[in-house]
Amino acid sequence: LAAACKNVLLPLALIYTVILYVYGAKILLQWELPRESVSLMVTGLVSVVLVIVYGLQGYLCDSSAKPSAKRISGLAFRWLPVLMLPLLVLMSVAIFYRIGQYGITASRLYVATFNIWAYLMVAYLLFAKVPRLNLVATSFAVIFLLTSAIPGCNYSTLGIRAVQDKVISDLRNCGITDLPMKFDEFKRRVNELPADSAVTIAANLNYLDSWDNHSHVRPIVVSDSYISRYEFHGIGEDEPVVRTEEVNPGPLSPIPQGFNSIEYCIRFFYKDNET
Repeated sequence: LAAACKNVLLPLALIYTVILYVYGAKILLQWELPRESVSLMVTGLVSVVLVIVYGLQGYLCDSSAKPSAKRISGLAFRWLPVLMLPLLVLMSVAIFYRIGQYGITASRLYVATFNIWAYLMVAYLLFAKVPRLNLVATSFAVIFLLTSAIPGCNYSTLGIRAVQDKVISDLRNCGITDLPMKFDEFKRRVNELPADSAVTIAANLNYLDSWDNHSHVRPIVVSDSYISRYEFHGIGEDEPVVRTEEVNPGPLSPIPQGFNSIEYCIRFFYKDNET
């Protein structure tokens, strides 16, 4: 494990760290918010770094290990947690901004909890005189077991409840209070709302209807079939009409000598006044 961490995981983690630092510098220079996907990137990197720190202890505890391996392990143990701190800040901005903008979901709760836990673990590794790495793994297992297994109070339940409350609140703010209602009537009413509100409501309803019994949407919509946000065709800005046609491009040309493939491109042009 120590050799795999030093020779494989450590170089990959350093390369990925550099990539995320470059991305963070770009965000600062352009003064823009990080994408939500950066939360998953940092989560994966921090997880790998903790595995590396754990694995490299094999060299630090082995009196027969080469001095170079001990030196690399010591540097990694000391500086990898430090390198994670700016990335955890980047992750915090990404996930907590999304929570403030779009609300709570189960996945965002898990990512936010991991972010806070990672801060604590990095601080523990930096300031504890003799950090017990088993405590890192145990704390992770306990926290995420508690947030996943408590009946009625786990993140899945809390996330579903939060999205339900948000949909009902958005509908009430738009004057729709007679819930639940049949899907056709609900669709008609939602399509009459401002575009931003309609798109948000449709997306959240799509998120809620993930169970075969449709129990999560029943306080809002009475429906026996899966509700997709794409069923609300009228919402949002005007979308271009998508046309599909079958064409026969004729016999395909043979691959020229010296090449191993050939790419075909078919373009369609329509007049603006066609219906």
